Amino acid sequence: MKRLSAYLALPLAAVLAVGCKAGPKGFMPLETGHKVVYEVEYAGLLGAVQRAEAVQRVEEKTRIGGHEYFRIVTAIKGIPGHVTDTYYQRFAADGLHEVRYVDGRPVDYLSIPWPLKVGKAWLYNDGLTEMTCRVEERASAVLPERTYEDAWKISCYSVGSGFKEQTYLVEGVGEVRILQDFGSLKIEMRLREAG
Repeated sequence: MKRLSAYLALPLAAVLAVGCKAGPKGFMPLETGHKVVYEVEYAGLLGAVQRAEAVQRVEEKTRIGGHEYFRIVTAIKGIPGHVTDTYYQRFAADGLHEVRYVDGRPVDYLSIPWPLKVGKAWLYNDGLTEMTCRVEERASAVLPERTYEDAWKISCYSVGSGFKEQTYLVEGVGEVRILQDFGSLKIEMRLREAG
C-alpha cells in the first residue's frame, strides 16, 4: 500500500514475487537480488491513459532498531518527476513489517498482519499516511496474460486524503494487481514478471 511517490512504490508492500525466504504460507518472498516488474497505467483529470513501468528490487540486508531488514528499491520509468523510493521489509511473527525514514527517523509499522482471513482489519501508518485496511474476500485477480484464482483482495482507505487502494495478494507470488484512486488520479499496476 503506497502513496504517489511512495504510492507508486507499490505498496502493500511492495516487494512481492516468487523466490525463497517467504513469509507465512509462502507470501511475499524476500531474497537479495529478486526483481519484480509491474505494468502501470494511470489517468488524470483529462482522462488520457498513460503507461509506465515499475521495477522493484530486493537489495542487501541492513540492521535497523535491532532487526534485520531487506532494502527494497522501486523505480518508475515513464512518469515525469518520479523519485526512486526506498524502504525496508522484514517478516515477524505478527506479519510483514516495513520501515520508512520520515524526517530522518525510521518509522517501523505493520504492513500486512498474519494470518490473513476474510474480515480481518488493521491500521496501516507509515508516518506519512494513515489508512484502515481490510481483507475483503478471496477473489480472482484478472490480468491480461493470466488469471490468479483465490487471491486475497485487500482494501485500504485514508479518511483524511480520500485515497483508496485495492490489492490482490497471491500466496507464493505477492501483489499481482493494485488499483489506486487519488480522486483525480487513477492508477492500476499489474505484475508482468518476477524473478
